[in-house]
Amino acid sequence: MRSAGGHPESRVQFVTQHRRHCGQVRVCRAQTTVPRSAVVRMSPATRQPRPPPHCPFSIDLGRIVEECSASVTLTAQRTSRTSTQSPLKRFKTGRKNISNMLKHAFHPLHWYDYIVYPAYEVMLAYLAKIEEQVDAGVADFRRNKRLEVLEETDEYNITVEHHEGFVHGFWDLHVLFERDFPSIQRRSALITLYSFLEHELDKLCELLQRTEDHALSLKEIHGTGIDRSAIFLKKVAGLAIPRNNRHWAEIRNIQKTRNAFVHANGRIEQESRLLPYVKASQHLAMYGSEITIQNGYLDHVLDVFKKHFLDVHAALQLKYS
Repeated sequence: MRSAGGHPESRVQFVTQHRRHCGQVRVCRAQTTVPRSAVVRMSPATRQPRPPPHCPFSIDLGRIVEECSASVTLTAQRTSRTSTQSPLKRFKTGRKNISNMLKHAFHPLHWYDYIVYPAYEVMLAYLAKIEEQVDAGVADFRRNKRLEVLEETDEYNITVEHHEGFVHGFWDLHVLFERDFPSIQRRSALITLYSFLEHELDKLCELLQRTEDHALSLKEIHGTGIDRSAIFLKKVAGLAIPRNNRHWAEIRNIQKTRNAFVHANGRIEQESRLLPYVKASQHLAMYGSEITIQNGYLDHVLDVFKKHFLDVHAALQLKYS
C-alpha cells in the first residue's frame, strides 16, 4: 500500500548487535524503504534532533538509533584514551544518552510531525480504500444484476430483477446498492475518523502530563472525548488553542452527526438542531428522517481534523518557543 504522498510504507527491520570491544557499540544498518529526504537528521555536535523540512510518512527508527549510536561510539573512542571507566560502564552511559535523545525526539513540540501526521496519512489511505470499495460495489451491481422472466404469455411477460439475493419489488435495488450500502460503509469510516481525533488529542494530553508533570491528569477531569481533552489542554497545559474559528464549529457539527449514527442509526427529528447543518452540507442528504453520507464528506471531515491538529501544533510551538 502506498501513502497519499507517494512514499511506500516503511518496513524497518533491524537487528541490534551490542559488541563490547574497545568500548564501542555497533548497530547494524536499518533496511528501510523510506527515502533519505524523509529521514530525521541528527547533529553530532549538539546531539539534538532537527525536525525534517516536511512531515515524513513514518519515522525511520533504525537510522535514528544508528546515528545516535554512532555519536555514542565517537564519544566512547574519545574518552577511552583519558578515561579509566570500564567498557561496560561506557556502554551503559552511551545507552542512556540514546534513550535521552529519543525521548527528546518525542517531545510535545514534535507531536504533530512524528505522531499525528503519519497517522493522518494512514487515515487518508484508508478513506481511499473505502471509496474504492464503494465504487466497486456499485459497479458490480450495475454489471451483474439480473432480469429474469418468470412467466411469458402472448400479451405480457412477468419479470423480476435481482442481485445477490435481493429481489426488486420487495427492495428498491437501485436505492439499496447505490445509496444505502455506500452510506453504511461511509458511516463506519466516519466513526473511525472521529475515534482517530479523540485518540490523538488524548495521547497529547498524556504526553504533556509526562513531560510537564502536571498535578492534574486527564482521567481526573470531568467529561469525555474531545470536551475533556479541550479542558485539559486549555486549563492544565495552558495551550492557547482557538475555539472560535470555523474548524472547531465544524468539529462540533461532525460530532453531532457521528452521535446520530452511533445512537440513533442516523435518524433525526424534524426539530433537531442538526437538520439545518445536514441540509446545508454538500455531502450529506436527508431521505425521510435518515442521514445519508455521500462521496466527499469523509475527506472533508479528515481535512477539518487536520486543520485543528495544526491549530494545536501552533499552540505547542508558541508554548515551547
